[in-house]
Amino acid sequence: MVRLSLKHDGEAIQYANQRFQKDREWIRYAIENSEDGVIMFLECMKPYRKDKELVYLACKVCRWNFVYIDEFFHDDYELAEMCMQPTGDHNTIYDYLSERLKNNKNLAMLDLQEDYPHTESYSAELKDDDEIAARLYELHGLAPWAWHYMSERLKKKYGIEEG
Repeated sequence: MVRLSLKHDGEAIQYANQRFQKDREWIRYAIENSEDGVIMFLECMKPYRKDKELVYLACKVCRWNFVYIDEFFHDDYELAEMCMQPTGDHNTIYDYLSERLKNNKNLAMLDLQEDYPHTESYSAELKDDDEIAARLYELHGLAPWAWHYMSERLKKKYGIEEG
């Protein structure tokens, strides 16, 4: 019965007996069947938020699991890159990256491909980067909302007027 419930919705693990919640294989099965759910949010998943294999699996199933995993992983470039692809989502995990990764141009370039890039979270260096600005212009044009957090130098260069 537990297997059938988890196959239908992995997040049902929260209602399962403690012995299932403490069994790593059952947890793996729940994650695999959580589809686009944010399973790492669940209280019963707290012990597994530091388990690299399960963290990667959960983030592969749904990028938003990145928000709930251990802070240590917010500085994992490979995991961040995986969570930021495919692009074109309304939201991005960029805000949850470590300060070091928020200064990574490759990740910023991925973020720019989202419907609403989070330029407010870019490092000061990236907010004044000509390549970032060129890509921002290419993908989002001159929309003032897209340029709001970019440097004054770049706003002037591209003729952005906020008002």
